[in-house]
Amino acid sequence: AFVSAIEPFGFRPTAAVCEACGVSGPLAAALVRVGDNLSGTVLIYLFLSLLLTLGSILVLAQGHDPIDGFDNPVFKSCSPREFWGRRWNLQVNAMLKRSCYKPLAGAGLAAPLATLATFGASAGFHEYQFALSMPGYRVGTASVFFLGQGLLLVAQSLLEATPLRHLASRAPLPLGVAFNITALSLVPDYFICNWIDLPTPLFGAVARLVPRIMWAA
Repeated sequence: AFVSAIEPFGFRPTAAVCEACGVSGPLAAALVRVGDNLSGTVLIYLFLSLLLTLGSILVLAQGHDPIDGFDNPVFKSCSPREFWGRRWNLQVNAMLKRSCYKPLAGAGLAAPLATLATFGASAGFHEYQFALSMPGYRVGTASVFFLGQGLLLVAQSLLEATPLRHLASRAPLPLGVAFNITALSLVPDYFICNWIDLPTPLFGAVARLVPRIMWAA
């Protein structure tokens, strides 16, 4: 339903509303960046959650307990570290921690460098995945996104070594969520663009399919 609702706006509802209202300027550009980053993140989150849920049904049918895929990353995360480290794509998260971050940190590599190396591994994983599955994918865009997110986590670690950490710990959940979405938006949204703007109309097909399923039901 969410996909169908924002599909008429090119999956960028904030930009469409600002353009329709004639709103422009630096503040409007910042609002569009944050708003469309939020809607794009929700879009990808819901889509991947659906795929993992369908896969979980097969796991349950074989008598096994499935692993949670996400833990409400968009509306419960108050920082980039919480978003990437404890709530987003928990299966890939666990794999990267086990195979990259923990061995590097255990070998004595400083935590910020181990973090960047882990996001570098994630970048390589997504480069391979996108190059194979997304026609027209621009090589390198996933790497820019994930390395940029890694730098955000390093910046957060530096801020937590200052008195500002007390302000963050006392912030109410809505303010923390707003801060996290704004912080994530500092990095170019190449990850979202790769899902929305490429010639393969994945979400467009989903947007047209959902109303048909509801009508048939």
